[in-house]
Amino acid sequence: QDNLTTLGKFISGLSGYIFAYVKENFLELSIAQTIYRGKDAYPIVELDNRRVYTDMERSELQLHGGTNSEGANASTSQCTFAQLFRQMRKYKVEVMRAPLDARERLLSVKYKGEQGLDWGGLYRDTIERW
Repeated sequence: QDNLTTLGKFISGLSGYIFAYVKENFLELSIAQTIYRGKDAYPIVELDNRRVYTDMERSELQLHGGTNSEGANASTSQCTFAQLFRQMRKYKVEVMRAPLDARERLLSVKYKGEQGLDWGGLYRDTIERW
């Protein structure tokens, strides 16, 4: 017998024993019971748009210049994804299980040094720019 260490593996192991809709209901209930409602839900992350474009220009120069430098290094990259990843590492994993807010976002986005309220556009721009 396989080591069924996760709920997903356990439910998958029951494939021949229970109906799919029962498994789906069980999984939905399990997810609903792990929703996070802590005070640190819906974090506000601040991204530096200037660094994104500087990093993109540096990468473009390296690509055409044929040099391989730290611009391609994920730990030093200033792309939107890398900045967002580093910001989100500050929060507990449970924060990612919060329900989406009224605008269907898990977090709010601010751009450093730029005016703008995140009514959905900044968030959408960040997510689409991965």
